[in-house]
Amino acid sequence: MSLSYRVSLEVAEVVSADDKTIHQLDLRDILPEEEMRDLLREQLVARGFEEDEDGKLVREQDGGETITVDLETLEVSTELASESEVKGKVDAWGDAESRQSARRQAEGSARTQADALVERGRKETQRKVTQQLADGERERIEEMNHTLQDVYAEALKRKAGRMGEVIEQHEGVNENGEYELVIKVEI
Repeated sequence: MSLSYRVSLEVAEVVSADDKTIHQLDLRDILPEEEMRDLLREQLVARGFEEDEDGKLVREQDGGETITVDLETLEVSTELASESEVKGKVDAWGDAESRQSARRQAEGSARTQADALVERGRKETQRKVTQQLADGERERIEEMNHTLQDVYAEALKRKAGRMGEVIEQHEGVNENGEYELVIKVEI
């Protein structure tokens, strides 16, 4: 005679996920390297970055992303970590000749189902983290490009001033929507 055994498990587990993107900045040497890095630091601080104890510039975004700029390696990394709670109930049955065997079978099946539920929650949390990073990637790249543009503009102005007397300077956006800087120098 076969005996049935039922096991119900309430699952409540916190799962975490994280992801990171890394980009390399290309800082042209219009001025000496240290001065270019100082200009970059100034521009990043003006955009809300703060220097940490390692000398890296860090800013927390509204969505929880942390953007870090390493001025030594010129790497820009964006990290995001998230936690979510997986909740659910699993029911499993075991059928065997003895009560103990039926119970072991039901418990094993319940544990397998619970593990699968947690794993699905973990994968979903990871998917959301990765998607959030991907969704903001273009905006972050555009911001870094604008930051570098401002660094280059300031570097060119300083270099022009060192070359001679600046007699005219104009900056703006041309008809194609591109940034334009014109500096006339009398040498």
